[in-house]
Amino acid sequence: MKGELPRQLATYAAVGAIGTALDFGLLWALLHVRVWTPLAVTVAYTLATALQFFLNRHWSFRAFDRPAVVQAPAYAALTVVNWLVALLFVEAGTTAFHLAPLAAKALSIPPSALVGFVGTRHVAFGPGLGALYRGVRSRLRAR
Repeated sequence: MKGELPRQLATYAAVGAIGTALDFGLLWALLHVRVWTPLAVTVAYTLATALQFFLNRHWSFRAFDRPAVVQAPAYAALTVVNWLVALLFVEAGTTAFHLAPLAAKALSIPPSALVGFVGTRHVAFGPGLGALYRGVRSRLRAR
């Protein structure tokens, strides 16, 4: 898995760019027809994430060791976490800082990308939370 990291990072970034473009495009279109901002963020994010699941499973992580229906719940949980991050940034950005929704959405990309890559690699398409926890714990003990 370690030798795969550079390829996984590159393809994950490409999938992220594709998903982000779809997300922003859909968000712009929904806002243009005056859909309520939280609903527009949710719909755009959900559709973009469905595409990203497919692309990450097949291209970034080549995760065919388990059926997609087994991987999907963990991916869905990560999606909920990232959706909450995006929604928090858009709501805080528009309400507290008077940013345009798309600008606030852009600020949510770095934290979502970090949570998404680690979670996708180790939980949805990897060995799971327990293995991730044991690996982090053993690295901390080794120091």
